[in-house]
Amino acid sequence: MSLKILKDLHWSEDSNGRVYTITYQIHNSDINDYKNKYPRNAGADAWTLGNGTYIADTNFGRKDQHWTIFLKAYSAGYESTGVGSITQNDSMPKALRSYDVESYILPYTYWGIRRATTADVTDQIIRIQAVSGDDTATICRAGDWIYGNVTATEKTGSGVFTRCPFNKGSALTDSDMPIASYLDKEIKTDVFIVEFFSRYDIDHFAKFAGVNGSFGTSKTRPTITTDKVWVAQKQILEEIIKDNKRYTKVTRRCLRAPEIDGTQMRWTTPSNEWDW
Repeated sequence: MSLKILKDLHWSEDSNGRVYTITYQIHNSDINDYKNKYPRNAGADAWTLGNGTYIADTNFGRKDQHWTIFLKAYSAGYESTGVGSITQNDSMPKALRSYDVESYILPYTYWGIRRATTADVTDQIIRIQAVSGDDTATICRAGDWIYGNVTATEKTGSGVFTRCPFNKGSALTDSDMPIASYLDKEIKTDVFIVEFFSRYDIDHFAKFAGVNGSFGTSKTRPTITTDKVWVAQKQILEEIIKDNKRYTKVTRRCLRAPEIDGTQMRWTTPSNEWDW
């Protein structure tokens, strides 16, 4: 495979790093080998003489028995900021961030409790008095709240938080989330919404599901960036062509884990993480 340089290597630099361009000519018989060997994101150090550079864009044009190949490459990490090659000179809008508030209900399943049956009454199971009524009765009546892990010999029980989708970074206890204060109560938490444009291909953003890992650039992230604080709710991806450039418009919506008694909770479900 023989390449002839038509336009020498040129590079420019902006706030994201370096952009390299070069133009080659290649014989028609070799074009398929070239396409297979040098796809987008392939290493480009051989012709940029850089370190960790990669192909960002290619354009092909054919005349007679030869192809003209225009290559663009980026320096290592150029696009890792999420808004990638969008610079202050680009005509596309910058990242737009906003916050909303969403109500969140803490259901009984989070504590692993259930309603007492007549069998529980016979076994004299201890009810959860704080959420079972105002009188001073100790033994449950049918319909009272009791802990799900009680037995005929262990009549009191305690909270079991295996179905709660968050914790404090370690296992919850009854004192971490007082049942009397939070059972079926409405609390409010933040929703973070961001819209930005990237030169990454649309497929790069397809796996937006689960909880947050690393956020990367401050241009598109929320104020709080602790791992597992945000869970993905919704993403919309659109391909846009502007000024002969292809962009991906990314709109993302995330829900913040609630604060319980002043402690920021962290999502445990789902378990998979995404990077911004």
